[in-house]
Amino acid sequence: MLYPPVIDPIVQLRRTHLFKGLSEDALGILTANLRALDYSQGNIVITEGTLGDTLYIIAEGSVEVIKNLENTDEKLLDTLKVGEIFGEMSIIESVPRSASVRALEEPTQVYALHKSDLHRLFKTAPSQFALLILNISRDLCRRLRKVDELYAARAN
Repeated sequence: MLYPPVIDPIVQLRRTHLFKGLSEDALGILTANLRALDYSQGNIVITEGTLGDTLYIIAEGSVEVIKNLENTDEKLLDTLKVGEIFGEMSIIESVPRSASVRALEEPTQVYALHKSDLHRLFKTAPSQFALLILNISRDLCRRLRKVDELYAARAN
C-alpha cells in the first residue's frame, strides 16, 4: 500500500526528545541510513523476547506496547504517538526485548535507527553521541518515573 510522504526525517527527529540539542552534522550522520518502515493496523513491529539492535521513532500513527502478546494475560503497558521512541533499551543493553509493539493505526510509519548508525556517530562526533545517550537516559528515567507512579498508586 502506498502512503503519502511524511515530514522530512531531520525535521521529525528534531521534534523528538531523543535528538534535542544535536547538531545538523550529527542529525545528518544519523539520517544517512535511516529506514522508513510502514505498518498496517495490528502489525507487530517488535516482538518480546527477541534480540534487538534497532530503536524506532514514530513518524506517523501510533503503537501500543504490550507484555505477553496474544496470551490470556496480555497487558497494555503504554500507547506511543508521533515523535515518541521505542526499542531504545536494545541500544543500551544487548538483552531480549522486554515487550512487543503493535501498530494501532493505518498507516503507522516508523524510522528505524540501527545500533551501527549510533556507532558511526560515536566515531565521528563523540560529544554528540554523548548527548544522544544522555537523551536516551532521560527518556528511560521519564518512563521509569511513570511506572513508579503507577506501581505506587496500585499499592495504595
